[in-house]
Amino acid sequence: MKLRLLMVVALSLLCSSWVLGETVYSCDFEQGEQGLSFTVDPCWLAGQGTPAWSAGFLPGSTDGSGDVVDTAGFLSDQSLYLTGYHTNWLDLGEVTRAQWFAFAFKPNLPDSDDPNYSCWIGTTRGGPGDMTGISMWLNNETKRIMVRDNDVDADMGPWTNHQWHTIAFYHQSGGFYFSGRFDVYVNGNYAGTASSESIHHYNGLGTIVFSSGHRSFYGTPYNTDGDWFIDSIYIGDEPRFQTLEDCETVAVLGLNLAGDLSEDCYVNEVDLYTMGSDWLDTGSDMRSDIAPDDVVNLPDFAILANDWLRCADPTDADCGTYVKKAAVIGSEYIVTGEYADYEPGAMWDNNLQYLGYEVTKLASKNMADWADSLGQYDLVLFTALYEADPNAELVNWSDLGDELADFISEGGLVIMEGVRSNYASVDWLTSVNASWDLTVNDRLSGLPDWTDPCLMSLHSLPDGPEVVAYYTARIPEPAAPDFANGGITVSGGTVLATNRNDNTTIWTDTMGDGRIIVTTYFKGYALDKYMFENLLAWCEGAGYTPVFEEGPTVAEQVATFEPAGSNTSPITVTVNDDSILEIDGSPFFPFGFYKVTYGSLSTVSTNGFNFTMNPTDILDFSAWSFGLRTTYQMPWDTSMLPARINGDTVNAGLIIRDMGQQPSYWTTPVSNYFFRVRSGVASNLDSDRPNFVVMRNPASFEGYVEIGDMSTIEPFCISDSTSSLAKIADDIDAVEEITYDGSVLVLLQAFYEADEYSWPTSAQLRGEMYVALAAGANGIVWHALEYFEPEYQTIKKLNGTYQEPQWTTLKELADEFADIESFIIGSDDTVTVSVLSPSSGVYAAVFTRTASPEHLLVVVNSESSSQSVTLSWPLDISANTALWDSPAISVDTVNDQITLSLTGYQRGAYTFDE
Repeated sequence: MKLRLLMVVALSLLCSSWVLGETVYSCDFEQGEQGLSFTVDPCWLAGQGTPAWSAGFLPGSTDGSGDVVDTAGFLSDQSLYLTGYHTNWLDLGEVTRAQWFAFAFKPNLPDSDDPNYSCWIGTTRGGPGDMTGISMWLNNETKRIMVRDNDVDADMGPWTNHQWHTIAFYHQSGGFYFSGRFDVYVNGNYAGTASSESIHHYNGLGTIVFSSGHRSFYGTPYNTDGDWFIDSIYIGDEPRFQTLEDCETVAVLGLNLAGDLSEDCYVNEVDLYTMGSDWLDTGSDMRSDIAPDDVVNLPDFAILANDWLRCADPTDADCGTYVKKAAVIGSEYIVTGEYADYEPGAMWDNNLQYLGYEVTKLASKNMADWADSLGQYDLVLFTALYEADPNAELVNWSDLGDELADFISEGGLVIMEGVRSNYASVDWLTSVNASWDLTVNDRLSGLPDWTDPCLMSLHSLPDGPEVVAYYTARIPEPAAPDFANGGITVSGGTVLATNRNDNTTIWTDTMGDGRIIVTTYFKGYALDKYMFENLLAWCEGAGYTPVFEEGPTVAEQVATFEPAGSNTSPITVTVNDDSILEIDGSPFFPFGFYKVTYGSLSTVSTNGFNFTMNPTDILDFSAWSFGLRTTYQMPWDTSMLPARINGDTVNAGLIIRDMGQQPSYWTTPVSNYFFRVRSGVASNLDSDRPNFVVMRNPASFEGYVEIGDMSTIEPFCISDSTSSLAKIADDIDAVEEITYDGSVLVLLQAFYEADEYSWPTSAQLRGEMYVALAAGANGIVWHALEYFEPEYQTIKKLNGTYQEPQWTTLKELADEFADIESFIIGSDDTVTVSVLSPSSGVYAAVFTRTASPEHLLVVVNSESSSQSVTLSWPLDISANTALWDSPAISVDTVNDQITLSLTGYQRGAYTFDE
């Protein structure tokens, strides 16, 4: 039987060849007891339990089930033949130390796409039917190898019927105390990592079940005609299967091309001469009798002709079997605690393997050992942490200049991701090529050095494909990035992509026969597997065949949804040039509470508030009956949007749709692609209302604030009586930097949480509101009037009373806002007044309108300590009226300055006439 190396590139090593580590179980199915319940004689166990094959859950006939038969096995003369439904399991007792589980298999399924035919194996904690650990099955409909844990399917590539394959599961945690992720190797090559959405402990491997037919442990099988052969089962500390290394191993295993009579991995005139010498000879065991039919004739020549000039040398790059090699240079930083599963330098393994690369990790601290061996690789990838490693000595990367220059000049490809000025500097590239005078700004300044900041952004290469960066990691509370900064200062070469400020984000240049690509993006931030492959495709040209299918664009997804009815919205909500919401052309400033129950709608309305923000749809219509505008959160199932939106178009109270909270708030990943689809569908079905996403983590602003028509942020910041309120202004500034002064709704803290946040004092509540107004907020929502989750203490208590003095203060602030609202929503211009002294901690703005008085000055101290303040004053007037209990001010129109003193968190409000 001809085994093509393109389909099987695997070497199964005999268990006796391993001398390191412990072999828990190994069985190659040589001669042994046959039958439905047996112990195969040479299959043995070291140290734990007793291996025993047993029949289980067999419906009806058991013919052929569990027999050891002669099937031209993978390495031995015999293999285990399985047919029917849940045929056999291997009882191992309890194995807690093993890391590798591997076996060889040959599918023998009917040649059809009937999904009811299947073969599968599963590992369990105890006996069959106990908690399942991992499982693998052959999807007969798609002809793909699927791996599952906890009902999360992972595609590990194709399988071929009537063809031997190998499979190996490598558990990353010690023993079989499963941590939710495991690597899978198919035919000796890394195929991918299967992941569970939740940690799934099954506390030791006790049983391996080999089955065919239906995959469930219980119930009637759909079909029992699926069958397969199993051989070379292994459990132990060492890897069982590995890729071919040279032509000799190809010949030894009999995996060379059928027409390769000389067994030199090439089919050429040498093999043709051999067949010519044997032509028309008869007899058995003739090398040229490829067919075989005991005669060397035309059927044999046809096979040789089919393989003519093909090769199977795994070391020859011109052979179809050549495996490209990639070196990944990254940190060996050992992460502990919450992010213990994070593996610096390993994040690209899965993608690179799918792209056809054999991956080798090169640690920065060992550069002296591998620097002169780069020539053996096709691709060298520098990950985002390549310059410094907290657990290793600093590396002088200029020492790599000559070696890298040789590598590129001789045709190599270098990709440097996540470049920054500190951990991923590019200054040293002048040691590779003097013309590469590159520098890079700290676009991600302030973020943790060791993990992805879960920023997401959309970018396209010149070829135009839409590229979506997906969520990869969550971080607690990073400092806000410098969104205005970022980019590579380049010299020569070609710019492939830029950021919103037109700074270079992907740059490339050639040197000799090779190329270098430098990008500020990295895994989890814009550089996802699709963007990475686009870079490879750009380098290789039109002949490149993509591996990853990007799927439908947002526009294509949106176009599949049509309105469920024809209701007409009674209102139109837009955002004007001053970033103020307008309802039917009239300006509206949302000022209310988050999560209000029906019993409090009257209280909210009668105390001067006009808005409720609700994460559910309970109050969509009820709020309007009290004169309140409101929101609702879109259903997470996009297919439910048409009916839901169609039913809400008649609601005059509904003005904004809430797409949900940022993905860093949730335990499961949510990409901005998903939010953009939902927003697009909602806007397509009803364009008369805006959408927004709620964001708490500043690192999530970019890539999310632009999805909706307005932005909503939660800058909670009050942990004690001296907390700074500057975070409110900082977050608004960051959002406005991204959205170019888009509308910003701010959720301000009005609650207590024992482990993190304190009750805001009356002064802090007042300061919050005026910091938000001075910083440019276009809506204020107090979080929260009612919130019944145990960890929060809210303004309205469960017994119906209100937290004091916070509730009284909020009502006073509603009155104050009513006095100045016409300035806020009717402003022709908002002028930010610069603070001359002190340099920080004070915020001020002037709102100008056509009515008299024309101007409103708002100034506020965000700090707990008193400050004397000097402001620049842009107007040629001094007469003013202080509102409420605002401190006195001194206006100097000669020097264009205003001076005043502010106590902790104090605000001042003043009106001016021209």
